[in-house]
Amino acid sequence: LCVAQIKPGARQAALSFSDLSSSDVFSLFYNPSTLSSISNSTIGISYSPSPFGLKELSTAYLSYIQPSEFGVISAGFMIYGFELYKETQIAIGLSKSLSNNFSFGVTSILKNISIKNYGSRAFLLFNLGCKAELTKNLYLGFVFENFTRTTINNEENQFPVTLNLGVNYSPIDDINFFTALVKELNYNISLKLGVEYKILDYLSFRVGTTNQPEEFSGGFGFSYDFISIEYAVISHQDLGLTHQFGLVIQLK
Repeated sequence: LCVAQIKPGARQAALSFSDLSSSDVFSLFYNPSTLSSISNSTIGISYSPSPFGLKELSTAYLSYIQPSEFGVISAGFMIYGFELYKETQIAIGLSKSLSNNFSFGVTSILKNISIKNYGSRAFLLFNLGCKAELTKNLYLGFVFENFTRTTINNEENQFPVTLNLGVNYSPIDDINFFTALVKELNYNISLKLGVEYKILDYLSFRVGTTNQPEEFSGGFGFSYDFISIEYAVISHQDLGLTHQFGLVIQLK
């Protein structure tokens, strides 16, 4: 079984997906607990036109965040693939602060896989996440992906079961360092590192790296008023470059 390998968010991609504790419009697909601090309705679009140089693998995501009296409600959509193999996702999430320094979130994902001449089938997965503020500039994020261990025909590892632990350290206001350990069931631990530097009020630069597979990434974000434009590029050791674009709009 092949499942979509391109994750959403040019900011996250530029950081090699090492950030598990910052508020990001696409956190619905990563750590939903971080959305509890978002106070404005927000919409995000992420698009990768030709992952690894293959337009057949084009991937698009849409995410919407809505604060409410019950917590922060989020919804998302993903489409990936082409006429022979296509995958779509519909995601719904809820995030809530349980105290001043701890938040919790859950995401449910309805994934549909369609293979030409074989039909289509839908599957339901769940992710759990939490975020803790350890000090004023040190945060901890934890995510348990597919904790229900959803499978196809009771065969293991078709949908990954993954534990993610991340740390965000900000020594000064304009610099963030990210470290994440990712353990997928039956695979070795992967280490992810990222740095984000806000060089101007409206311009941020990001770099990241990960092993297993070995990748390097970089990108930037340009923000003005309620709009942010994001770009990232990922270099895979065997598969080449992947470009990713993003647009984030805060709705007032």
